[in-house]
Amino acid sequence: MSGRVLTTLSTGTQLTVLDNSNAEWVKVRTSSGLEGWCSREYLSMAGSTSSGSVSMTPGSTAVTTAYLNLRQAAGTSATILTTMPQGAIVSVLENPSNGWVKVRTASGLEGYCSTEYLSVNAASDSTGSGSGSGSSSTITVAVTTANLKLRTGPAVSYTALVTMPQGTKLTVVDNSNAGWAQVQTPDGKTGWCSKEFLTITTEAGSSGSTSSAPASSAPASSAPASSAPVSSSASSGTPLEPKPDPSDPSGTEKTTATTTANLKLRTGPGTNYDMILILANGTELTVTDNSDPGWAKVRTASGKEGWCSKEYLRIVTTGGGSSGSGGSSGSSSSSESSSSSSSGSGGSDSDHTIVGAVVNADALRLRAQKSTSSAILATLPKGTQVSVLDASDPEWVQVKTTNGLTGYMSAEYLTLRYSDDPETTLPSGNITLSNTTGTVAQGKTFYLKASGVSSVSWSSSNTTVATVENGFVEALSPGTAVITASYGSSSASCTVTVTQSQGIRTAYTSPNIAAVGQSVSLIAVTDADCDAVRFYITEANGSTRTVEATSSTTETVTVSGKTYTTKKWTANAVFQGTGKIPVKAVASRNGSWGSVTFETSAFISSTADRRQSTSEERRASDEMIQMIANWEGYASTVYADTLTTTGVPTIGYGYTFGAGSTFYNHISKTEAWSLLVNRINEGSYTSEVNKFIQNNKLLMNQNQADCLISFGYNVGAGYWNSTSTMDVRTIMLNAVVPPAIPSQGLAATVSKKTSLYQSASRTSSVVSELSLNTAVTVLESNFTNIQDGWYRVRTSSGQEGWVNSGYITFQDQSGLVHDLSYTNAYAFGTDLIRWNMAGGKPYAGLFYRRLGEANVYNYNDYSAVRYNKYGYTYPSAFAGYN
Repeated sequence: MSGRVLTTLSTGTQLTVLDNSNAEWVKVRTSSGLEGWCSREYLSMAGSTSSGSVSMTPGSTAVTTAYLNLRQAAGTSATILTTMPQGAIVSVLENPSNGWVKVRTASGLEGYCSTEYLSVNAASDSTGSGSGSGSSSTITVAVTTANLKLRTGPAVSYTALVTMPQGTKLTVVDNSNAGWAQVQTPDGKTGWCSKEFLTITTEAGSSGSTSSAPASSAPASSAPASSAPVSSSASSGTPLEPKPDPSDPSGTEKTTATTTANLKLRTGPGTNYDMILILANGTELTVTDNSDPGWAKVRTASGKEGWCSKEYLRIVTTGGGSSGSGGSSGSSSSSESSSSSSSGSGGSDSDHTIVGAVVNADALRLRAQKSTSSAILATLPKGTQVSVLDASDPEWVQVKTTNGLTGYMSAEYLTLRYSDDPETTLPSGNITLSNTTGTVAQGKTFYLKASGVSSVSWSSSNTTVATVENGFVEALSPGTAVITASYGSSSASCTVTVTQSQGIRTAYTSPNIAAVGQSVSLIAVTDADCDAVRFYITEANGSTRTVEATSSTTETVTVSGKTYTTKKWTANAVFQGTGKIPVKAVASRNGSWGSVTFETSAFISSTADRRQSTSEERRASDEMIQMIANWEGYASTVYADTLTTTGVPTIGYGYTFGAGSTFYNHISKTEAWSLLVNRINEGSYTSEVNKFIQNNKLLMNQNQADCLISFGYNVGAGYWNSTSTMDVRTIMLNAVVPPAIPSQGLAATVSKKTSLYQSASRTSSVVSELSLNTAVTVLESNFTNIQDGWYRVRTSSGQEGWVNSGYITFQDQSGLVHDLSYTNAYAFGTDLIRWNMAGGKPYAGLFYRRLGEANVYNYNDYSAVRYNKYGYTYPSAFAGYN
């Protein structure tokens, strides 16, 4: 649902249920008379077990009285197998015990459900005699009299779940609607069908005999389930053809077309309109507009709509009986378009020779098969040219890259080039490469960026030394290779020298924050042929020591059928000093220690209580780093980040880099984690937060530091100490230990447009609205809850009321203690979640990331919930999110 939030109900609120028919939402009324919808997930329904005198015994049947979970075992902690809709009929398999009973659904699924939401079918024959006497059970059934759609609700406006063939036998769950019946299919699906195409009867529970019980909209005459449909006006008894389902095109006139050549689907009726995709010769289409003399509006099988020249379409109209064919229903009349168009659009739109294609999206994946679930072979940036091997599929194009990689790409994001297109003549341009020379160790990748033209072709003079794809140069063996970028008659080159592999790839310590005397793991990742690792530690007092790791585990990553292998090494150390402790790692190969080291650090905190506010430097906790990793997602192979305007190269857990960088591609999760940890620790993401805290003399606890570091990692570390509009930073700077307020009050200003309330609560009456920089006098404070502080103020006009503490800045800051524990949680969270945009568009992923960060800052809550757990005001783009 996307409705407006009316109010937030506290745990334990009792409600009256008004509508229980929706699978996910319940319409309710509060004790104050407010009506609206709540998510079923967070409601405990008080059901009824009105089974009368009939007992629930094995062999009997029961009906669900609400949407009910079928679980693997008895108890709410057991795994949910499925959720049964209200009215579902189940067979009872065992006697009930402690409020739970084992049942079998119509589809044969067995499990346990609460007896509180089951009503025993009073007509069920618990003895199993099947006598067929008047006391035996009766159930209402229906048989479809035509191909009929099962819908999510009682109208053609509801979504169609499935189309059932004529003669399908159904169990009627709800027959109270005049025109629609709620039914259950043999495989357990529940939905609604039009009664106009159902023959509804009653059956004895187990005997199979039937008695007529026509639908309320059907004639009163009896008809067996297998009989032909009967019109409600057919007093003569003559069977008539049923009216078609209004949402089903069967039985109505239908115009289709088949392409007679490879043909462009365009955004409008003319060759001056943009091309959407290429339709292969023989593609079948549905014609949605045939009124233009030269162009037809069509829809593909996948739902894409556009215009095609009639010159290359064979158009056929079938059905309806009114097309002028003179035939009976079901006959077809052919209406082929003329081979010469009089529309004046000019020119042939058939396609002769496809000479290539260009990626028109920011980044496009090359896949092994025609499926978004198949393996990703490469990610090509915008402007990349490829050769086209097969364009017959309207959805996927088989292509070959400049370095010989073959696969499939979505046709929607490729611009095909043709021999008769003027743009196939490549213009000359000046190509500039980010580097003209480069040195890279064997096993690493060197990133070259070309500029000056829209796309280039890449080549290597020595593919045994280095190969190149989209500017990523993979160093294979020591030597020299010239990497060339070409476009038309223009080219540029970079000489790349490949040196011996370094052995050590990365290293980090765990946990990321440790206590004095706690054992810390020292972890390194090396090439597969290394045989040992040493860690050199420089203690807080300046002394040094060495710790050696002699055993390892092997880690592998497989990309496009090729396996990449590394080793993970672990040693342990205990630290007595506090602060940042430098650690260097070096690898041994064949008993010889390398000359290249990797530098990382351990961090030993002097604060045992992570909720304690202090002025000491902080860095991210493992809990926060794990949240960041979850938000970023893991990628073993480099890709272009499509949320950035330039497709920034990214690998691991959101690790980005620029032109001229060297990095390891195809990395394990351990190596990706190490990249993330070191980037957060050693980059500016942590130092800028500490600088902001120190410059403003703030006291901060661990969960607050975690939030700020995560925010900077995503938005940019420069935010914290920039001179831009302060927004959320102002709310933090307004977090002070409530000062003593003299009788004359304290001068302050309003730091954000906000409301002046009658009392210290957002639910109280609004006195007036206060604009930014309004001068006020603070008269009183209310910090009963330090995370929901309020100040009573008086304006220059004499109005008095209460203002959220997050929006009050005292004019005299001397003597104030700035403790972030006094941050107003509502103000901070509401403001932080506004940072959800990328490329000018709101993104749900960024919104939920901000929501998670706000919950960490305010409540030490690392659960990353996706609902409004703490009552912030959502931005308009996400106002309907729960």
